[in-house]
Amino acid sequence: AELKSIYRLASMTQVLTIPPDPAGKHVASRMILNALVGLLYLLPCFLQAWVLCLDWSTLPIGKEVNHSLVPWEFRLGCTLCLCIVGLTWACVSCSIQTDRHWRKARTDLDPASPGCAGFAF
Repeated sequence: AELKSIYRLASMTQVLTIPPDPAGKHVASRMILNALVGLLYLLPCFLQAWVLCLDWSTLPIGKEVNHSLVPWEFRLGCTLCLCIVGLTWACVSCSIQTDRHWRKARTDLDPASPGCAGFAF
């Protein structure tokens, strides 16, 4: 009983994570939140890709203004895009590990709990 109380206290809604509910409630809201979190993870990648597309489409105009700087700026944008993709991958991996940790903690407390099933990123 004490472990379940500790779990409830520790499992207050975290930033971008929701531990499995002991009663198995709120599955629909958990799925919606997981979808929104997934979009938040991908948003920086999409935005930087959009910036690169705009840079590419205006490359001729930029070369007329400063021929020597434009290629370097575009390379820097590509490098930043790769860094953002790498950091996004690291964040998603960390989120998946956190979800697994919460599921394991819930299963350790009550293996028959309905809150243990169906909780995935």
